[in-house]
Amino acid sequence: MKEIKDRWQLIIGFAAIIISLSAFKDELNKIIVDFQFISFSLSQYLFILIISFISVIHLYVIPFIFSTTKYSNLKVFKHIESLSYILFLVIILSPSLLLIIYLLQLLILQISVINETAKSVSMSILSAIIGAITTYFSKYVVGKYQSSKKSREDSEIIEKEVKSFEIADKLIKDGYYNQSLFETFKMLENGIYKALRQRDLIFRKAPFLEMIRISDKYNIFTKGQIEQINRIRIKRNEFAHNISSTITKAEAEDAQNLAKEILANTENIETENIESENKYFLGKVHTDLKHAKELSKKANKPMFVVIYNKLHPKLSKLEHSLGYFMEYETTKKMVNNNFIQVLTDSEKPEVKELIPAEEPLENCLLTVLTPDNGILRQEGVYANPDEGLKRTKEIIAKWNKTTSS
Repeated sequence: MKEIKDRWQLIIGFAAIIISLSAFKDELNKIIVDFQFISFSLSQYLFILIISFISVIHLYVIPFIFSTTKYSNLKVFKHIESLSYILFLVIILSPSLLLIIYLLQLLILQISVINETAKSVSMSILSAIIGAITTYFSKYVVGKYQSSKKSREDSEIIEKEVKSFEIADKLIKDGYYNQSLFETFKMLENGIYKALRQRDLIFRKAPFLEMIRISDKYNIFTKGQIEQINRIRIKRNEFAHNISSTITKAEAEDAQNLAKEILANTENIETENIESENKYFLGKVHTDLKHAKELSKKANKPMFVVIYNKLHPKLSKLEHSLGYFMEYETTKKMVNNNFIQVLTDSEKPEVKELIPAEEPLENCLLTVLTPDNGILRQEGVYANPDEGLKRTKEIIAKWNKTTSS
């Protein structure tokens, strides 16, 4: 809701500027912008901007309204949200675009002598090309933003899972079985949301019952699991309305085991989605090391593997260390062009074999593998962009030397 509030503040600020300009209505009406094929006054342009901003807000709010209904998993709302972002960028860029088109028009008129019809056609084509480039650029920026946003939200979901698991486990050990069920329920809710999100069945967190309905419809979980989840939900609701209600240690542990099973189910889904994009790398990033090895052999490229512990409170300092290591665009381009990129957690069987016995994974681990599974370099990810670029160059040079000898 904060984002909606921020958008409204922007609209209010923009409206204030328009209102202040209304005092110059007659003057603005006299200023005509002529693009040969179309002409308009500045007052007309400002009016169109107001309508466009209102449309952006309208498109942005629609998905939020339907996210609490049974239609929350319809993909059309995800596209509507993307459209609102794209339109927003186009509106923001429009004054600069109009200025560029106008300057190009003046340039064309200065260097060529053509009739009025040819002028109009030329400006129409030029405007269409610039408009298409702007739309493509806006779509690209929105795609990158949404990818980064999704990656950040995925990290937050994992952190919530870890936190709820630790709290629930401690509460059971201390004998607070009722309270542990509330934390277990949070784990279940996150696990179900994560499973639906990874299958692209939901674009925003919906009410628990709606997520269960979608899970049942698409057979995300077995009938037995759905029944167990509903029993936990009912029991949790009983506690919310009747504090004298109690459960046994065995019931609390059974609920926690089910939550673990649900989370394990989402991990299986994650391995199916072996390619993704995230804020640390450019291009495709693999989560399945086995599949990455196959691609490495085919392309004869080494693998740039970053390993983290998903149960670590800070995911082995992934945000800090890898974020700084890959901060430079030059480093990202070099890694993307020269390696098969892999970002994976330490719990996967084929990944465990790469981790030294004495490595606690307090910091994420960089392991560069050759196509024949030899370790070219292995070290903790250094949280410094200069070192990131330097070490990436060293690894590439070492690989090139190996292949040339």
